[in-house]
Amino acid sequence: MAGLVDSDLTDAGVPLNFGALDELGEFNILSTVEVLAVLSQSKAATAEEDFTDVFVKLHKYASRFSGLSKTSMDDLDLAHLSSALDALRSTLLTRSYVDQSSGDTLKLHEFEAVQLINLMSETSAADEAIILIPSLERFGEARVGEFLEIVQKCLRSIGDKNV
Repeated sequence: MAGLVDSDLTDAGVPLNFGALDELGEFNILSTVEVLAVLSQSKAATAEEDFTDVFVKLHKYASRFSGLSKTSMDDLDLAHLSSALDALRSTLLTRSYVDQSSGDTLKLHEFEAVQLINLMSETSAADEAIILIPSLERFGEARVGEFLEIVQKCLRSIGDKNV
């Protein structure tokens, strides 16, 4: 990473500048738990001997970092999980707020929503989320706290259904 300084990283993160990815057009960004759901569906429909090493490692990674550690992955209700994640994503992406100083309407970018979901913590504070996702600073701690509450409520719902 020679030649990259802290200001370059900050400048790239705050305005949500994705460089070459912006030129690709429409694409979906998946959270770790969404990747787990997709892989689990594939795993259920595929014979174990057909799994590649990459598939096995990716499934293991997604299982470990999905935030569903209390859940038995074999008993995972994929329909409920997919439904809950779709509702969570939709809720986060449709929320909008008016910035009092500029009058601009603020909405989460899909990338920010996915990163909030990836935090997967029942104890994350708004200031911690803003440090990890600098572009959220434009919302202020109170609004980011609301986003975190929405995510935490959904995670509890998923955990209650799958424990």
